Amino acid sequence: MNTKNRKLELVFIMILGLLVFIAPLFYSDLYFLSLMIKMALACLITLGLRLIFLTGQLNMGHAAFMGLGAYVSALTSLNLGLPVWMAMLLGGSVSALIAAPIGFVTLRIKGAYFAIVSMGLGEIIRLIYTRWEGLFGGASGVFGIPAPIIPISGAPFSGKIHYYYLIFFLLFLVFLAVRRIETSRLGLLFKAISLNDDLTRSVGVNIMNVKVISFCLGSFIAGIGGAYYAHYLLFISPNDFSFWTSANYILYIVVGGVGNFYGALLGPVFLIGLGDLLISLREYVPLVFGIVLIAIMKFRPGGLTELSAQIWNKISR
Repeated sequence: MNTKNRKLELVFIMILGLLVFIAPLFYSDLYFLSLMIKMALACLITLGLRLIFLTGQLNMGHAAFMGLGAYVSALTSLNLGLPVWMAMLLGGSVSALIAAPIGFVTLRIKGAYFAIVSMGLGEIIRLIYTRWEGLFGGASGVFGIPAPIIPISGAPFSGKIHYYYLIFFLLFLVFLAVRRIETSRLGLLFKAISLNDDLTRSVGVNIMNVKVISFCLGSFIAGIGGAYYAHYLLFISPNDFSFWTSANYILYIVVGGVGNFYGALLGPVFLIGLGDLLISLREYVPLVFGIVLIAIMKFRPGGLTELSAQIWNKISR
């Protein structure tokens, strides 16, 4: 990216950040705040999935690590009295720690085989939540999860506006971290492995270690997102982290554009916004999403970011 484009990107991010910050001051409708929170959380978790996608691995069990973060954070804060902020960080860390041994075993598999294995592992983890009622509450889930505490006043979160600013703060941190990783030497290794892992190995790179690092980083972000989800809804159940949840995040990143960093942001915003517009036709939303996916793969394989880049180039000229 040249200097001019970097400056334009920085200006755009600053303007967008300012709009996000002041939006609730002018329009504090609860439905609007809920929709924005849903979009921001989806963007955060999709960014974590993108780190795994960069190595060429299709992770169809991403929601399982979101669930790990949610359950660890919820149970440690509820049963052990751990402060919510520490519990959320612990949730992300446990997700990454559990992802490490799983990654060392499963990431040796490539392509569709890894996708199938990751889907199976995700469902196994979900069934553990369902069957182990003593610890995870079974199919009924976990109730009464404590809300985060405002650091200055010590009062618990009491409105959606608190959760709004919290999720966008977390999204901003994850955005900076993933952007930095993607443009670093580590990110270049991720992309090299995706293009040709044998060639990357031939120049002395331990591709297994690099794949595990990307898997753990993506799982950590998913765990943080899951922890936020738990303390936002104050209730979680195994069905919140099913295969279909993982499929949604894959759909977001494919529609947004796998080859572009901003695809992980544009995809969730577009599809969640589209689903909201079609809320009166809820039963047809999966059909519409399927048509959108087919159209993207047929006419714009690079996703919405490719289309937006073409529009931007025409405007620039």
